[in-house]
Amino acid sequence: MRHPPSLNESRRRPLAAILSVLLLVASLAQAEARDVGALADLYGALPAFRAFAISPDGRRYAYVQSSDGEEGVVVIDARTRKMVRGLNVSSMKARDVRFLSNEHVLIHVSKTQARMSRRARWEESRGVILRLDTGKQVEIMNNLDELHPAQSGLVQVVGLDAKDEKVFMPAFVGLTLSTRDLVSIDLDTGHSRVVQSGHADTRDWFMSARGETLAEVRFDAGKGIHRIHSFLGEERRTIFEKETNFPAFHAGAVMPDGRRLAVLGTAHDVRGVFAMSLEDGEIEGPLVSEDDTAGRPIEGILTTGPHRVYAGVALGGARSEALFADATLRRADEALRDFYGESTIRYVGGTVDGSRLVFQVSGNGGAEDYVLFNAETHRAGRLAAGYPGIPTEDIHRIEAIRYEARDGTSIPAIVTHPDPSAGREALPLIVLPHGGPAGHDSVRFDYMAQFFARLGYLVLQPNFRGSTGYGKAFRSAGRGEWGRKMQDDVTDGLKALIARGQVDPARVCIVGWSYGGYAALAGGAYTPELYRCVVAGAGVADLPLSLREEKRVSGRFSWAFAYWNDLIRAGEADDAYLRSISPAFAADRFQAPVLLIHGKDDTVVSPDQSKTMRRALRRAKKAVEYETVRKMDHWLTTTDHRRRVLRLMGDFVLEHNPPGRGEKAGNAAFRAPGTLSVPAE
Repeated sequence: MRHPPSLNESRRRPLAAILSVLLLVASLAQAEARDVGALADLYGALPAFRAFAISPDGRRYAYVQSSDGEEGVVVIDARTRKMVRGLNVSSMKARDVRFLSNEHVLIHVSKTQARMSRRARWEESRGVILRLDTGKQVEIMNNLDELHPAQSGLVQVVGLDAKDEKVFMPAFVGLTLSTRDLVSIDLDTGHSRVVQSGHADTRDWFMSARGETLAEVRFDAGKGIHRIHSFLGEERRTIFEKETNFPAFHAGAVMPDGRRLAVLGTAHDVRGVFAMSLEDGEIEGPLVSEDDTAGRPIEGILTTGPHRVYAGVALGGARSEALFADATLRRADEALRDFYGESTIRYVGGTVDGSRLVFQVSGNGGAEDYVLFNAETHRAGRLAAGYPGIPTEDIHRIEAIRYEARDGTSIPAIVTHPDPSAGREALPLIVLPHGGPAGHDSVRFDYMAQFFARLGYLVLQPNFRGSTGYGKAFRSAGRGEWGRKMQDDVTDGLKALIARGQVDPARVCIVGWSYGGYAALAGGAYTPELYRCVVAGAGVADLPLSLREEKRVSGRFSWAFAYWNDLIRAGEADDAYLRSISPAFAADRFQAPVLLIHGKDDTVVSPDQSKTMRRALRRAKKAVEYETVRKMDHWLTTTDHRRRVLRLMGDFVLEHNPPGRGEKAGNAAFRAPGTLSVPAE
């Protein structure tokens, strides 16, 4: 197997020339309200600091730092703030950084790859371990010639043996019939070996703090069987097996005793998190049920450390809150939520002894800022600003609302206001449905929504049925509702704001990315009278084509194909039905001009979707512009691509739906952040 060059062999400029702890950035003061280019440069930049990590002993921080389109991994001394090590990663896409020990940092990067013989593209993951005391860097699994070449989820840490300095990750091994095996990797050499053989259906592995294999999770989509195998004892044993279309439980963590798994699902007619015994598969609990969360839906399991030890549950809702099992974490989280108000607070990580905890603040109280909580002094302070050029007082106000859909369903949504006076007059609107569709918008800093608000638009982000964040029933309600009730929810949100007098019905555009791109096209096709312009980025336009492509790439019996086939068809619909909810087959109904944007390196939604939509609109003699962007992936991973997309979108909506006046940013209701003191219990 051919391995890529060392990351610093591909430097374009020396690290010292592009990065420093004190970063020079653009600011709102330099970007006038109508200068689309300057605003796109500001809001389209990747956060100046991201993927923040703290070392086990708390003496160092590591993060990805962005400056002028270049990126580097930086490790600094926590006390002096001086750089310990730095590595330019601009030639790759930096995904994550984490400490494996006080001296070893794991850097996760990816690169889009293509296999022309199959017309397939994938995002290939790569991992590099940087040793801080020597500066040596090694690529993980560098000796596995049989490693499957097309892996997107390679750098997933499931265990760590601190004594022998080994980290454990799943990997597809074998060039033909690949199995997802458990691989041990030496921290100093990167050399690897398979320690447990898996299967093509293996979904996850769990390990103990002593580096022992605890469990393997499998799901056979073709046969519809979910299994969990235990390794307690001398051999692998099946402790759970159920016939089901989708996994019956989500195994998310190891319990602190190392003899049970924390699983999310429904048991004994209760939805919650339960403990599954690795001895016999017995379900105990619930540890937490939705009866314990005042009706707030449980959306996931929270973990700490490389072994993913159970730490609590993630709750849905507008702020995506957490309920921690640990008292110190819970007290810190609650204090930060109280101080920062309408913002989303996310736990990032902490020291081994729990004395230093890092959180991210995103929303009205911060633009993806990082905060350190000192559990010994009960004080907190900001470590780094995600967007130094956008001070907290200039964040456009983010508000959580609800409205009633036509069938009476309550739909949650997020509204971003152009300035503090929003609501005093009918404003121009950007409807901005999210991607997924299994995702949701919350009260957090969204660079695209903030960009449009700065241009002078009210921004509506509807969490239509099918969205996550509001419980299993709400998410399941989207099954088979593409272009139907899910789209009605988007339309009804627009009509609700019009009825409240907040929106001028003659000045509305719809903009979306991924599934949001589909929703934008569906809006232009099925409710054409509502919109003055349509912008669809990486959108699906032809659903029969999309499912055929998924089957070809993933396989007829793959979990991915089964998921999308069921979600869109609801199990029974034929191709005629799929065509009826595909905007490409309703091109003659469009009234508004359309902008299509797609990246050539999109491995999630094929660029063929946008090309198909363009052909259909041209045949129907409708106004359409199509922009393809070289090397751009589905997730807008780089600063250059984000900026390019914002410029295209901004110019298009200003041309076809000018707001009529400039808006001054402001978040006057928020108190300026300072040092937070938390009373000890």
